[in-house]
Amino acid sequence: MSSLRRTAQAGLVGLLLLLVAGLWSYSAFEQAVSRRVAALTAPAVGVEVVGREGMLLRAFPVRDGRWRLAASGSDVDPRFLKMLLAWEDRRFLDHGGIDPLALLRAVWQSARHGRIVSGGSTLTMQVARMLENLPTGSYSAKIEQMLTAIALERRYDKAEILSLYFRLAPYGGNVEGIRAASLSLFGKEPRRLTAAEAALLVALPQSPERYRPDRFTERAKLARDRVLARMADLGILSEREAGRAEREPVPLVRRDMPVMAAHLAERIHAENPERSPINLTIDERLQQQLETYARDKARSLKSPVSLALVVADHATGEILAEVGSPDYFDRSRQGFVDLTQALRSPGSTLKPLIYGLAFERGVAHPESLVDDSPGGFSGYTPQNFDHEFQGIITARRALQLSRNLPAVELLSAVGPSRLVQRIRRTGAKPEARRPLAAGPCHRPRRPRADAGGSGQALCRHRQWRRRPAAACRAGRRAGIAAADPLRTGGLVRHLDHRRRHLHHQGLARRDRPQDRHLLRLSRCLDHRLRRQARRRRLARTAGRGAGAGPRRPGCCRAGDARRLRADRPGDPARRPAARYPCLRRCRTAAAPEARRPGGRASSGGAEAGNRLSAGGQPHRT
Repeated sequence: MSSLRRTAQAGLVGLLLLLVAGLWSYSAFEQAVSRRVAALTAPAVGVEVVGREGMLLRAFPVRDGRWRLAASGSDVDPRFLKMLLAWEDRRFLDHGGIDPLALLRAVWQSARHGRIVSGGSTLTMQVARMLENLPTGSYSAKIEQMLTAIALERRYDKAEILSLYFRLAPYGGNVEGIRAASLSLFGKEPRRLTAAEAALLVALPQSPERYRPDRFTERAKLARDRVLARMADLGILSEREAGRAEREPVPLVRRDMPVMAAHLAERIHAENPERSPINLTIDERLQQQLETYARDKARSLKSPVSLALVVADHATGEILAEVGSPDYFDRSRQGFVDLTQALRSPGSTLKPLIYGLAFERGVAHPESLVDDSPGGFSGYTPQNFDHEFQGIITARRALQLSRNLPAVELLSAVGPSRLVQRIRRTGAKPEARRPLAAGPCHRPRRPRADAGGSGQALCRHRQWRRRPAAACRAGRRAGIAAADPLRTGGLVRHLDHRRRHLHHQGLARRDRPQDRHLLRLSRCLDHRLRRQARRRRLARTAGRGAGAGPRRPGCCRAGDARRLRADRPGDPARRPAARYPCLRRCRTAAAPEARRPGGRASSGGAEAGNRLSAGGQPHRT
C-alpha cells in the first residue's frame, strides 16, 4: 500500500513538473515570439519614379546596392501566383506559419536518404529566413525560422506575407523581388507573364546563383522545365501549353533597369531622398520617343557637343518630357550633366518669346515680311546656323527655320528690356553679359516693309516710330497707321523696287500671302503719301497770306510726292529747279514782285533767298 502511495505521489509530482515545464516553455515561447513580433520591420525598397500613367521611369537601388522594388499580389500575373503556391507551399492559406505535414515529410526523407532532401519550409518560413538572413541546413536556423514565421503570421495577414516574399525572393546577383527580376530578365513588369517566364521566376529562388540564366543557361532551362512538368501534372497548365513553354528560349543576358527622364528623377530624388514613389507629369511614350530622337541626333554631332529637350503643356505648364542629355552614361559628352538646368545662353529658345511679344505689341504678325540678310548691330554680326540667308521671308517662315537675323531685328523693335522684364515676370532670372540695347548698324540699310500689324517699318540702325496722325482709309484697311512721310517715301521706293524685281523674276503671284501683302502695302503707303504731301502744300500756300500771290499751279499740286519730299521744312521752291522744272513757274506766279534791287527778298515774298537765274542756277544775295 505504501509502495502504491509512493508511486502515486511520484506520478503527481512528475505531472506537476511537466505542467510547470510546459507553462514555462509556453511562456518562453510566447516571449520569444513577442520579441520577434516587436522586432519585425518591413524591408527597405528602392525609390521609384513613375510617370503620369503609372509606368516606371527610373528606380533607385537600396543603400546596399540591391535592386529591390515594392510589389503586391496585384502586381503579378495570377498564373504565376498559382504556380508559386503549387510549387512551394500548397497549404499556405491554411497553416499558421508552420506546416506539420511538410515537416514530417522532410524528417522522413532525411532519415531515408541519410541527408537533408527537403527542408519542409513554408513560404512564411522562407520569408522569415530572408528577413533575418538566416543560413540553411542547420537545425538551430530551422527553429529560428519557425519562431519568426509564427511571429510573421501574428503580425501580418497572408496577402502581406506574400508581398514580403515578392520583395525579398532572391534571383541572383543584386536582384531581389519579382519586379526587379522581371524587369532585368524580360524588360517588363510581371503583370503579364507567359507560362515559360512564370515557371522560370518560380524556379530561380530555390538556387538563384546556380540557376542564373545569364551564366548557366542549361541549368536554368532544366529547372524551368521541371516546374512546367509539375504544373502540367497538377492541371494548372495543359500539356500543350507546357510543351509550347518548354520550347521558348531562356534569356541569355540581364537587362538594365529602366532609366527614363534620368536627370529629372535624380534631381527630385536628391531633394527628398525618403519620398517614394515620386509621381511626375512626364508622358512616358513622349519621353521615350524624345530620348530615342536625341540619341539619333547626337550621333551626327561631334563628341563633346550635346543637346537637351524640354516639352511642356502651354495650357497647364506641366512638363511632359525632359531630356537632359542624349545618353546619361556617355562620358565623352558628359551625359551626367543636366543641360536643362545648366546656366547657359538660351539661344533659339528665346525666339518664340520674341516673336510672341512682337505679335502682341503689333510690331509684326505671322505674315509680315522680314529680311534675313547679313548685317551688324553695334559690332555684333549674327549668323545663322547654316551660314546661309533666305532674304525676304515671312515672320512665320523665319521662326520655323529659326533664322537669327529677323529675330534680332524684331528684338530691337520691341525692346530688349521689355523682353527681359516679361521673362522675369515668369520667375526666371536672365543674366545679360553685355548691354541689352541694340546699337546702330555698320552701314545704312534699306528699310523693309512690315506687311501687317502696326505700320512700323523696321531698320537695324533705328526704330521708326508712329506719328499720332490718323491712318488713311487704305491704311486702316491694311492695318497700317500713319508714319513719317520722309521715311515712308523710302519705304515705298523699296517696296516698288521689290515688287518690280519679283515681277521681273516671275516670282510675284497674287495667290501668295506675302506678295498680296506687299502689293497692298505699297499702294496704301503711296496713297497716304500723296494725301499728306497735298495737305502740306495747301497749308504752306494758305499761310503766305494775301501778299503771297495766286496759288501755285496744279502741276505742283499733282507732282510726284515722293520727289517733292514735302515733309522737309521750308518752301518747295528751295529744291533744285533742274529736277523740278515746274518750280520756276510756281515762283514766278506766286511772287511776281519778289525781286528787288540788290537781290533782297520782300517780307511778303516766297523766301527768294536762293532765286533761280535764267540759266537755272540760284543767285546768292
